[in-house]
Amino acid sequence: MATRLKIIWDGDVKGLNEHRLSIDAFGYAIVKLLPLLRRIASGIVTKALGTERSLKGRYAEAARRIDIEIVGIEQNCSGISAIVTFDPPFPFQPDLLGDLDARAAVEFCDSVEWESKGVPKDSNVRDWLHDLPDGIRYQKYVVEDESGNTIREPVEITDIHLAETQTALPCLVRYSGHVIALGFEPGKSEIRLKKADGGTVNLLATNDQVLIAWSLRETRVRVLAVQTIERKLLTIEEDDAPEFVVTDELAQEYVFQKWDEVLRRLAQ
Repeated sequence: MATRLKIIWDGDVKGLNEHRLSIDAFGYAIVKLLPLLRRIASGIVTKALGTERSLKGRYAEAARRIDIEIVGIEQNCSGISAIVTFDPPFPFQPDLLGDLDARAAVEFCDSVEWESKGVPKDSNVRDWLHDLPDGIRYQKYVVEDESGNTIREPVEITDIHLAETQTALPCLVRYSGHVIALGFEPGKSEIRLKKADGGTVNLLATNDQVLIAWSLRETRVRVLAVQTIERKLLTIEEDDAPEFVVTDELAQEYVFQKWDEVLRRLAQ
């Protein structure tokens, strides 16, 4: 079971004019192509079977059998000619997902086409396109069967416009549960909380907060954290502790007295 995948590049990148492929310029993206195809194959398996779930950083078992074998360098401009192989696990139903290599290659090309037009379809493919070197003016993606017959219309790109994804703004999050692990310096200072739904969450914390968490390890706790790329602990207390209530007096003290001068300068 194998599918041909050809990727051709042209532009102002070292080596392309001489029909050579620079490892320095393209090596990082080429190495990432295999895990990218495996992720795509994992999604295909998961959607098709519904029983084999892939966790973050892990592929569905069948998708691990996807491999890429480079057979040559394309001489028209420059690029790679590769064989996408699939060695199905035993026992396996060939009629069910025996063409996983072809389906993964086609979906990869579908995503490349959409992402190149600025239409979000697969963030992993978008990241892969970002990893390609600057200066590429032309790209072509071809998927063929073992006999050289075209499986999908080739994707040709002369002007790429990748979607700009917005970074999520920081927000406050609340959890309740039990402290199940602590991290101390010189390692990572953090606490791990087992939530009521059974899931766990890691929270970056100061040394003082870690010590407070240690003292509360035998009781149910309530935490408030700020979520950005990571979650940073703000407060931790017993779950049945009285809730903080904002009153007019507290607002006057903390906003209009403690931060009065700062607010006045910001207003200017």
